Amino acid sequence: MAALDGVEIKMARSMEHITSLREETTQFIEGQGAQYRRVRDEEPPKGWGFYVAWEPVPGRFGAIIGDALTNMRAALDHLASQLFFATKQAPTDAWINFPIASDPAKPLKSLQRVPAAAAPIIASVQPYQNLTRGQPAEIHPLHVLKLLVN
Repeated sequence: MAALDGVEIKMARSMEHITSLREETTQFIEGQGAQYRRVRDEEPPKGWGFYVAWEPVPGRFGAIIGDALTNMRAALDHLASQLFFATKQAPTDAWINFPIASDPAKPLKSLQRVPAAAAPIIASVQPYQNLTRGQPAEIHPLHVLKLLVN
C-alpha cells in the first residue's frame, strides 16, 4: 500500500490546485462585473452566439492549471512505475511512464513491463478506445492531458 501513496499524494495535490483555481476564478468573476451579450446567428446552423468579456485573466491562473495537470500526469507515471516494480523486473534506466496512445495501430510496448493483469486495464482506458464509440481519440481526457503536459 505504501508504494501507491505517491499516486494518492499527487492526485490530492492536483485536487488542491483545482479547488484553488475554482475559488480564485469565482472571486475574479464576481469582482469583475463581466459583460454578456447575445447575438443572433443567421448562418447555418441558425442559433445564438453568446459572448462574455471581462478584464484580462491573471497569469496566476495558468500556473495553477499547469500545476494541476502536471500532478495528474505525475500520478499516472508514478502508478506505471509501481506496476513496473510489481513485475520484479531487472532495474532499468529507461523512463517509465503511463502509456497514452491515440492511435490503435501503434502498439503500447510499455504494456510488456506491467503485470499481465494490469495490461488490459491500461489498454481499456486509452484514447483510441473512443473510436469504438464513434468519437475522436483527440477529445479523450488522457489525450488532452498528454497534449497539455507535453
